[in-house]
Amino acid sequence: MTIRPKKTIASVLGVLTVLVTASGACFLISRSAIATPQFGAATGQPCAACHVRPDGGTELTDFGKKFQANGNKLPKS
Repeated sequence: MTIRPKKTIASVLGVLTVLVTASGACFLISRSAIATPQFGAATGQPCAACHVRPDGGTELTDFGKKFQANGNKLPKS
């Protein structure tokens, strides 16, 4: 028979504090990709040319994926 130590409220709160702190740090450090109007101004293309949603900032269309893979430059014709 193994003897397990009793978990105290302090140790449970300590673990929860570490988890919440780590989660918060990850949230603050991470950055989501942000579509910027500069690409539209530079290329003359509307946001909908690269983005699924017409206002931009979401999943890329096939053209948008190619644009991104090409270093955010229009492919040469």
